[in-house]
Amino acid sequence: MLSLNFVRFLLLVALSLPLVAASPPTLLDILNEELQRNFSVLKQKADPPPYYISYTVTENETQVLTASLGSLTGKHKAHLRYLDVTIRVGDAKLDNYHVVNGQRSRFTSGSILPLDDVPDAIRQKVWLETDRTYRLAARRLIEIKSAAQSKVKQEDDSDDFSVESPSVHQEAPPLPHYPDEQWSRDLRKWSAQLSNTTGILNSSIVLAVERQTKYMVSTEGTRLMHGRTFTNISIGARGKAFGGQAGGAQAMLRRGAGVQRLAHGAEVGFQTGRLCRRDPEGDGELRVAQSQHAPDRSGRGE
Repeated sequence: MLSLNFVRFLLLVALSLPLVAASPPTLLDILNEELQRNFSVLKQKADPPPYYISYTVTENETQVLTASLGSLTGKHKAHLRYLDVTIRVGDAKLDNYHVVNGQRSRFTSGSILPLDDVPDAIRQKVWLETDRTYRLAARRLIEIKSAAQSKVKQEDDSDDFSVESPSVHQEAPPLPHYPDEQWSRDLRKWSAQLSNTTGILNSSIVLAVERQTKYMVSTEGTRLMHGRTFTNISIGARGKAFGGQAGGAQAMLRRGAGVQRLAHGAEVGFQTGRLCRRDPEGDGELRVAQSQHAPDRSGRGE
């Protein structure tokens, strides 16, 4: 007879199997499944049929803090996904992206995609954008062929598309360190110091943190996820410039990682000092260094 412990073990294994099988699909999984379905349908029923389709999603997560006159003036968060659909109809020699009179048509401008990886919601949006893009692509190919027939020789007889080996890579960008209360206090302090400088009429300091992730699938077999995280502080001021005229200047500190790696007070103070210099021919007061644009002293990484 089976021991009681062994029976319990079998029950635990049986109960865990549905949980493993029910793991939710990723965005790449949903995009690739919809890509294959749409490509198959259009290849069978559309005229002219597509020979290549790709879906690219750009996901942006941002946080922005703005301070002026010693006080926070803005605190914003944003999280958006944009879908771009590429459809090529015809063949690699001549398709809807063919350059005519030096111009190449654009068929998609980026459609907003749901943030949650809910298959039905994403599939519906992807199909609508695929259908819209296909109609534009097919119409453009007809126009290009009509124009080509009326010319003895085309301006450019090179292929419109080259077949490449698929790329497969998945690496999520690092999670950013978003601004905390210490950064809010720092921005208040630095903006107060800047506003107290003689000759400055208005000024602001902006801290922005962004994480960008790109996803791509194509009918060639490409399947990619990659991205980057970057942060910057920008300092702007307007006031009296040399010669008594109004002027403006801006400095920027930029890095590729989160806010914990950004320069602190000394570097911000240095860049603020670049914006304001003493008038050598005037009364010796500080003036905005007109058209002064500070270089990136802090470096940039991925």
